[in-house]
Amino acid sequence: MMIWAGVSFSHCTEIEIVLSSGLNSVRYIEILSQHVFPMHDRIGRGFLLMQENAHPHTAQNIRRFLRLNDITTH
Repeated sequence: MMIWAGVSFSHCTEIEIVLSSGLNSVRYIEILSQHVFPMHDRIGRGFLLMQENAHPHTAQNIRRFLRLNDITTH
């Protein structure tokens, strides 16, 4: 089991529990849609998604999904 969450200076997401099957890019898109997009909308300009280099974070479909949804990453 893994726990995923997002935080900023003034906002935080709900905790998301990822079962033992692990995090893949399809599940990560679900998490981004449920948690990151609302935070992006609340924060507005200057929003920057910081993530590590885990495969689900760097998969081609994730990079494309983020680019199409105007989410800047670091």
